[in-house]
Amino acid sequence: LERYAGVQGGHFITSMVVYDDLDQLSVQLSANLLQQGRVAEAERHARHAVKQAFTYRTSSKRFTARTAQLLVQLAAVYLELDRLDDAEYLARLAITMHAIDCALPDSLTFIRARQVLAHVLAAQNDWQGVLDQVDQARSALAQDPAAFTRFFGTNVEWALALIHTGKAVEGLRRLKAALAQTLERNGADSYEAAEVRGLLATGLAAVGNKAAALPEFSQALSALVARRDELTGMADQATRSARVHSIIDSYMKLLTNVHDTPTVTRLNIDTAAELLTAASLRYTGTVQSALIASATRAAARHPRLAQLVRRDQDLAQQITTTLDTLAYLDLAPPDQVDSSAVLGLRRRIAPIRAKKIELARQIRRRFPEYAEVMNPTPPGVD
Repeated sequence: LERYAGVQGGHFITSMVVYDDLDQLSVQLSANLLQQGRVAEAERHARHAVKQAFTYRTSSKRFTARTAQLLVQLAAVYLELDRLDDAEYLARLAITMHAIDCALPDSLTFIRARQVLAHVLAAQNDWQGVLDQVDQARSALAQDPAAFTRFFGTNVEWALALIHTGKAVEGLRRLKAALAQTLERNGADSYEAAEVRGLLATGLAAVGNKAAALPEFSQALSALVARRDELTGMADQATRSARVHSIIDSYMKLLTNVHDTPTVTRLNIDTAAELLTAASLRYTGTVQSALIASATRAAARHPRLAQLVRRDQDLAQQITTTLDTLAYLDLAPPDQVDSSAVLGLRRRIAPIRAKKIELARQIRRRFPEYAEVMNPTPPGVD
C-alpha cells in the first residue's frame, strides 16, 4: 500500500477515478498503520487524503459521504493522539456530510462515523453523548442487528455509559458478558482480560458495590502490572493507556474511601500497598508517554535494538489481527464458520504471546535503559 501510494501520489489529479481510488487507498493505509501503532505515519496519510480532497474536488463534491470517510479516519487518528476536540469536530462534521449527501442512515460508513464519535465522547466522559450515538446507530440498523452487533456489541464504553446514566443493571450485564467473551477469546492471563476486568470493577464501584469491586480491581491491577510489556506496540495504545488510567483513578478513589473499614479487613486487602502500586503505575504511565518518542529515536540509532523492537511490533500485530479475526467470526452465523479454523486461531494466540513475552525479557536484559523507559517497573511498598 505504501509503495503504491508513493508511486501514484504525483498523479492524483490526472483522473478523478484514479484519485477516488487513491483516497480510499490512503484511508486503508492509514487504518493499517494505526493498527500497527504507527500513529505518526497514520496521521500523515490521513491528513494528506483530506488535504487532497478539499484542494482538488469542486465545492459540490467536497461535502459528500466519500469525503466524510476520510475525515472519520483522521478523527480516529486524532483520538489516538488524544486530540479529542479535533477528533470530535471531524467526527461530527463527517456525520453532517453524510446527511448533506443524503446517505442512508444504515450505510456502514455512516455508522462508522457514529462509532468513532462514540469513542471520542467516552474519552471525554460524555456518557449521555455516547448513548445518543449508540441509540441512533441501533435505530438505523434495526433491520440488520448483526451489523449493529459488529459495531457496538462488545463496546465496553457503551456499558460504562449505561452505568453512568442510571442504567446500571444493563451496563453491568454487558460488562460481565464482555469479560466472559474476552476470557474465552484471549485467555485469563491476557492484558485484554485484565483491562475489561478493571472496567467491570469501575462499574461495580460506580453503583456502590464496594465489596465486589475491590477484588476485581486488585486482580486487574496485578495483571496489568504483570502484562504491561504487552501494551507496547498494541493498536490503540494511547486509548488503552487512557482507559487504564481511568481504571486506576477509580481504584485509588475507592481505596481511599474504604481504608480501615470492615470490608477491607474481611477481604484481606492491604490498602497502603495497593495505593502505592496504583499510584506508581498511574505516574509511570503518564511520564512514560513523554519519554517513548526519545526512546524510539534511540532504538532507531541502534540496529540490533531496532530489529528487536520491530519484531516486538510484528508479534503485537499478529496478536491484534488474530483477535480481530476471532471477534469477527464470533459474530458470523454458526453455519458459516469453520469450527476447526476457529480452534486453530485460538491456539495461535498463546505461542505468539509467549514469544512476545520472551522478546520483552530479552530487550529488558540486553537494553535495560530502553526497557525501563518503555515499561517502567512500579516500586513496591518497601
